[in-house]
Amino acid sequence: MAKLSLKDEALKKTIALPSAASSSVTTAAFRLKSGEDIAGGFYAECELEIDVPALSATILPATGKITIEVQTTDTDDATGWEAAETLTVKEIEGGTSGGSDAQEIRYRFPTGVKKYARVKASTNAIATDASSVTMTVWLVF
Repeated sequence: MAKLSLKDEALKKTIALPSAASSSVTTAAFRLKSGEDIAGGFYAECELEIDVPALSATILPATGKITIEVQTTDTDDATGWEAAETLTVKEIEGGTSGGSDAQEIRYRFPTGVKKYARVKASTNAIATDASSVTMTVWLVF
């Protein structure tokens, strides 16, 4: 299957990474389905592209870790996100000297994905303030 590559600025979310150890941030939600009458149907075949810039050894020491999760729910409210299903997890770890290369994470949604999706970034207790780094998430067609 060919790699999807069409991006629209209106379908882009950006967020600063967590500002403290053992904390998390989430993007605003992407609405993947148009109406209640569409049983499992997408707007179009799509996937997420998550771009995380390179991280310095100061932000991500050798034992530091940032975890990227794709989450989905049927309701875009606090209750829905508390019970959200995690679809995939990618861990970015500090190398032996700390720091990490830029990451492009691609995720293709399964057929039964729920109505909304978002990306959550969490740090472990070793990572430091990463709020100077912005993660970009695209819905790609």
